[in-house]
Amino acid sequence: MGANYGTGSGQQIVTSINKKDDSNSLWIVHDAMRHEKPCRTGQTIKCGDNVRFEHNPTGKNLHSHAKHKAPLSKRQEVSAFGDDGYGDMGDDWEVQCNERADYGPIKKAGESLTGKDLFHLSHKETGCLLVTDSGSRFTQQNCPRCVIVGHMEVACDTKVK
Repeated sequence: MGANYGTGSGQQIVTSINKKDDSNSLWIVHDAMRHEKPCRTGQTIKCGDNVRFEHNPTGKNLHSHAKHKAPLSKRQEVSAFGDDGYGDMGDDWEVQCNERADYGPIKKAGESLTGKDLFHLSHKETGCLLVTDSGSRFTQQNCPRCVIVGHMEVACDTKVK
């Protein structure tokens, strides 16, 4: 979409929406250590891997930093940053697999993910977890005449509920 925050970092806003066919929701996965080459389609991602996500339509990376608060939830801001997949250390995320039996099958470091596995994305620089929830939705009241009305804020939090 390419809209930027009017406060905080001023960088590109990252939101989530419950819509299956939204081409604006496509992200290219890169190995964080070799971010110049995207992962091949079908390439296995493992628990503990460090990755970057490049927003396909804009070429900016999924990014966070402790300096700015998200506008709705006041959690740590998540934005899109950089150019054509190049950015900085604030673009690196670790795939943390499920370690709680009450949430489902347990996966350990080095094990490959399947489409059914639960995992978190942990921001490498700050250790917070990528989150979104329906309680942090952009509306006409909190974002009048915004192009993102109906979208949910994406942020980073120190814990997942």
